Amino acid sequence: MDKKKFLYDFISKRKLGVIATVTLDGKPEAAVMEVAVTPELELIIDTANTTRKYINLKHNPHIAFAFGWEAWDTVQYEGIAHELVGEEREKYRTIFLAKHPDAKKWDALPETTYFTVVPTWVRYSAMDQEPWVIAF
Repeated sequence: MDKKKFLYDFISKRKLGVIATVTLDGKPEAAVMEVAVTPELELIIDTANTTRKYINLKHNPHIAFAFGWEAWDTVQYEGIAHELVGEEREKYRTIFLAKHPDAKKWDALPETTYFTVVPTWVRYSAMDQEPWVIAF
């Protein structure tokens, strides 16, 4: 089985994920947000530069995401976030807006920014069977 393709297919079927970041004083914060994914398992997110998650990501780029849960299977994802600028921003912005065309209403705002996240650890779990499947 091609693990990367399996994970890409799993994440790309979802429009939302839960992001976890860390505050300046080390407290956890979580939010549901729109997300896109590349075949290389890079996540793409947008946020305003006035949000708590933006401040958190600028201070500490280590994040975690959770996807799934509808059918008792999930992907847990940890990675490093990087704010996008210039040509790199345009490349990933295009991918994100193709997945979430409704986000175009926020895209024109000057405070809207984009991040990509490179995975450092990913795990798939299926808990709808005995024994549970925990892989990758």
